[in-house]
Amino acid sequence: MRLRNLTLLSLAGLVAFAFATPARAGSFSFTRLGDLPGGDIYCVANGVSADGSVVVGNSHSASSGIGEAFRWTSGGGMVSLRDLLVNHGVSNLTGCKLVAATGISADGRTIVGYGTNPDGNTEAWIATVPEPATITLAATGLACACVIAARRRRRQHV
Repeated sequence: MRLRNLTLLSLAGLVAFAFATPARAGSFSFTRLGDLPGGDIYCVANGVSADGSVVVGNSHSASSGIGEAFRWTSGGGMVSLRDLLVNHGVSNLTGCKLVAATGISADGRTIVGYGTNPDGNTEAWIATVPEPATITLAATGLACACVIAARRRRRQHV
């Protein structure tokens, strides 16, 4: 009998934990997801990707006050979803608060949730996070473009 890949539990709604339940009995694992830095210790997991590698939910942080959407990966830990998006070039978040991520696609890239718009009204949102290879490729491309531009400037001044 095959068990599900990951079961989420929020203990008293305060801290999120992940319990992996693999196909063979006796090899369960447990991972504390932590919380966002600076706020009250509070974290709720609301969704998980099909393979259990990405978890989303909401946590308190120093800047959020009420709650902030997060994305957790085993490699990167818990990060503010807003910070992640802004750091990857999403610029239309001015005045918006991403309060909670409530669901995630099977591949872990598309996340839905709710927050407040610049007028303070509650609104649903959807965000797509690029694959790590895409991010690395984009960063490499940007670095190459900067080097080429610097070389061209030097050649023009010689």
